[in-house]
Amino acid sequence: MGALILSEQAAAGTPASGDVVVYPKSDGLLYWKDDVGTERVIVPTAAQTFLGADVLLNNTSNYFNVVDTGSIGASGQAWLLIASVALTDTAGAANINVRVWDSTTVFAEASMDIRTANAVETCTIPVIVTPSAAATYSISCKDTSSTSGKALTTGNAGTANKATSIVAVRLY
Repeated sequence: MGALILSEQAAAGTPASGDVVVYPKSDGLLYWKDDVGTERVIVPTAAQTFLGADVLLNNTSNYFNVVDTGSIGASGQAWLLIASVALTDTAGAANINVRVWDSTTVFAEASMDIRTANAVETCTIPVIVTPSAAATYSISCKDTSSTSGKALTTGNAGTANKATSIVAVRLY
C-alpha cells in the first residue's frame, strides 16, 4: 500500500452533495468537511486488523468474509474505514468483487481484474460510515470467474501478514 500525501491548506471548499473532503491544516491536525459545509477535526482514535491466513474464494456465488473491524462505533459517530485486500486467482484471469459492509448494508464496493494466473492485485476502498449503534464492518470478496481466487495475507511487497487489512479511524 502506498503513501497518501496531502498538502496543508487553510480550509477546503464544501464538497458536492453526498461527498466529504479530508484535508490537513497548518496546525498539524486532520479535518473533514461534509456536504453542508460543517468542518470537524478528526479524532485520533484508530484501529487496524490484518488478515491472519489466506481466504479461499472457492464458490462463485458467495461472498467470503476476509477481515473485519470488530465491534466499533456508536450513535452520533462517524468513522473512516480504509479496506485494502490483496487478491489473486491461481487458475487464470479473473474478476473479483470486493465490498465493505456490516453484513446487512453495503457501504462501498469495487471490482478487481486479475490479468493472469497468480498475479497479485490490491484493491483499496475508503468509505465513511455513520453507525446508529456499535457495528462490525467487514471486507468480503467473491471471485465471479472461478473457484480458485484467494484473498492473501502476503502480497507483492512480501511482508508477511500485512497485505490485507481494514483500518478504522474515528472522525467524530
